[in-house]
Order: sequence, then C-alpha cells, then structure tokens
Amino acid sequence: MKLARVSAILVAVAIAPAVLLPGSAFAVGTADGGAPAGTSAPDAPSAEEQEPAPEAPKASDPAEDADRAAVQKLLDDPKSGRGVREAAAKALAGTAEDLRRFLETGQYIARGEDDRVRVFQILSVGGPAVRKAASAALSANTDESIREFLEVGQYVAHEEDDRAEILAILGDPTSGRGVREAAAKALAGTAEDLRRFLETGRQAAQDSDDRVRTSQLAETGGPAVRAAALAALNGSIEDVRLFLKTGQYEAAAKDKAAADKAAADKATADKQAADRQAADRQAADKAAADAAAAQGGRGDGARPASLTTPVTAPATGTTTTAGTTAGARTGGTQLAATGAGDALPWEVGGAAAALALGAGAVLVSRRRTADEG
Repeated sequence: MKLARVSAILVAVAIAPAVLLPGSAFAVGTADGGAPAGTSAPDAPSAEEQEPAPEAPKASDPAEDADRAAVQKLLDDPKSGRGVREAAAKALAGTAEDLRRFLETGQYIARGEDDRVRVFQILSVGGPAVRKAASAALSANTDESIREFLEVGQYVAHEEDDRAEILAILGDPTSGRGVREAAAKALAGTAEDLRRFLETGRQAAQDSDDRVRTSQLAETGGPAVRAAALAALNGSIEDVRLFLKTGQYEAAAKDKAAADKAAADKATADKQAADRQAADRQAADKAAADAAAAQGGRGDGARPASLTTPVTAPATGTTTTAGTTAGARTGGTQLAATGAGDALPWEVGGAAAALALGAGAVLVSRRRTADEG
C-alpha cells in the first residue's frame, strides 16, 4: 500500500513540468506582445519583392502640346492629301521631335507628292488645253510649277476647253433651237456661265427641244407615230428621250407596214376588177361572134343589114340602112315571085344579133352589180 502511493507521487512529479510549463510559456508570450511559444512569425518581404511606388505625373510641355494640336489639325483637314494624312498620323504616334520635324519639313514633302498625284489625275480626265498645261507643269517638275497649275493654270485651260466644246455644240446641225440659243448666251458670259451651261443648261435646253420635236411628230406622223408621240408627251422626259431614240422608228415601221399592206390590198382589188372587166368583154365578144355565126348560116355570110352603119340618103336626107336601100331599089320584085321580100332574111338575122347583144349586155350588167355588191 505504501509502495503504490509512492509510485503515484513520483509519476505526478514527473509529468507536472510537461503540463505546467507550456501554459506558462504561452502566457508569457502573449503578455509581452510576442508570438506565442511553439509558433513561428512570418518572414518579412525582401527589398526586391516590394512593389515600386507609382511615378508622379509628368508635367506637360506647352510647346509639344501646340505641335500636336497643329499636326492633328492637318490630319483632320479634308483638303489634305493622302500623303499628308499618313505622315501626320505617323508623327502623332512619335515623339515631340517627330511632331516638330513633320511641321517643319515633312508636311511640305508630303504635300508636294500629293500635288503631283493630283496633277496626274487632272491630266487623265482633262480636255486638250488642260492636258497640255498639266504636261508642262510636270515637265518643269518644281513645286512652284505644280502649285501654279493647281491654283491658276488648270482653271484657265479648263475655260479654254469649255469654250471649244460649246462652239462645237453651236455648230452641230443636230442641235435644236433651244440648245443653240443657250450656247450662244453662255459664250457671251463668264467662265462660270460656260461651266453652268455644260453641266446643267445644255441638258435643260435639250429637254425642251426634245419635247418640241416630239410634238411635231405627233402632228405629222402616221397613226402609230402619233399615238407613240402623245404617250411620250404625257410621260416623263425619259419617255420623250426614249421615243426620239427608238420609239419613233419602231412606230414608223408599223405605219409603213400598214401602208404597204393597204397598197397591196388595193392592187389586188384593182387587178380583180380588171380581170372581171376583161372577162365581161370577152363574154360580150363571144356572144356577138355567136350571133354573127348564126346569121352566117342563114344568109350569104354578109353582115346583117341591121348591124351595118346607118347611111344618109342623098336625095331626101333621111337615114336608112343599106339593107333597106337595097330593098327599095329592087322594088319588091322578090315579094311578087316568092311571097316574101328579099329583106326578110336580113331582118331575121338582125333580130337574132340584137337578141345576142342584149343577152351579153344583161350578163355584163349582172356581173357588175354582183361586183359592186
């Protein structure tokens, strides 16, 4: 029993420092503001790992700001050429020295290149006088000659070309009255009058002349031309131009085709009428020939007395036929011998011929009536 108590006391003495010392150490550490016992504090950052402090804003240079504004103005100017704008944009992306260099020399070099390009463009589309003046400026190949052409020379040459063009219009026989009057008025005016006529005045005068011409065709043309002209006049100016360009000729072709058909139909009708008349004459001649043939079978083949030409008796002045005169001369002796006068066969033949001619006349009259119907 005593041994067990001694052993328990020894164990308690042995573990007491382990239990009591950590708690006292923690209390001491926290009391003086240090780290608790048994823990380690984090390492402090090195000088290389510390972030640099932001720099203070640099003060602006008034001269550089002024140069930048000047370059930006050239870049925004719509009159600046492509070369000037590209050089200005490059200077703005550079340093203060780049800005100054552009303003002092770069812009003039770039403008000279743009001016030469512009002269070449004018040369490619200008008239004879403009091309001549542009070629002379490019041949001189100086900034002064190029600038002089662009500012003065091209306008002088342009006016010369305008006058030559208007004179050609005035002398063109196809120009209408309105166009010629407007051209003469422009030639008596200024360079602006010349340019205005060529740009707008000529077309306005031409439109007026076109309407006048269309009205004339509406009055003098055939049925199809008149109809097409009136339709164009009731439409827009584009309709009038189209009529004069193609429509009038298409309508005239229709009128010609209709006229040709009418002429052909008339010729056919005339031929048919002539053929019918010829057939009627042939039928009448045949009837007369048949009558004469029938008479010839009854007599001596002489022409019937009733068909002979009347003659005038010299003594009395009365008109008789040859047959009647012959009968008078015989004194009717044949009647006494035969019981019939010698004029009887002639009279019979004449009656037959008259009947045949009457039948032919009736036939002709019927055919003519049928044709007229």
